[in-house]
Amino acid sequence: MRRRRVTVDVTKAGRRLLDAITSHDVQKVRRVLATVPDSQRKDVVNSCVWLPEAAGVCGPMPIACVLAGQPSEPKVRAKMFDALLRNGLDVNARTNGHETCVSLCCSHGDVDLESVQLLLRCEADPNLMCGDGHWNALFRVCAGLPKSLGTLRVLMTDATNKLRVNVLGGSHKVPPVRYVLDFHCDQHPDKVVEALELLQDAGMSTPAGIAAFYTRKMLDQRYGAKKQHARIAELLMS
Repeated sequence: MRRRRVTVDVTKAGRRLLDAITSHDVQKVRRVLATVPDSQRKDVVNSCVWLPEAAGVCGPMPIACVLAGQPSEPKVRAKMFDALLRNGLDVNARTNGHETCVSLCCSHGDVDLESVQLLLRCEADPNLMCGDGHWNALFRVCAGLPKSLGTLRVLMTDATNKLRVNVLGGSHKVPPVRYVLDFHCDQHPDKVVEALELLQDAGMSTPAGIAAFYTRKMLDQRYGAKKQHARIAELLMS
């Protein structure tokens, strides 16, 4: 007698998976996936779900992006990502606002370093632009310094897709280095130096206008004389 092929309703399985993720329950995620036939797991982990209106999200959202945006404990999030990745997760899935999993995780700073590493090693592309081309993972990291310096290093070393450090973003179409300078020269000049050195090693090319504006004299006048200002100006000019 021919054996009947067992299948599940992908939409319903996706909702169960969403419930497990929003419950921050790794074992529940694994149990849900275990109930899905091998042939359908990829469809389930890559399904889109509707969130409650209170979440403030318009339209369906990839389950992986829900996970990336959830306020989960970092190690729990990494374990759940690992479970999804083992079952065919599309690491470059996007929300309606064009956010990716890696850009969302990068917005949490070094807290989610393990999840970022997992995604990058599975070929997540940190160069994909989000929000109508206004930002990507690198802009998130540069805006989040000094709490994202470790993530910046990981983007440089672990990304399968070479990081494009001179990409332009924001409404004024500026490079990521501008985010480093505008947001952090005042309180964290030492971290600005570290970030600029990393960006330079990755091929940063500072626009002449930025280099001409952020001189040591200007930095001293605006933020008070600090020994790091000479190095910042030097890196921008090199």
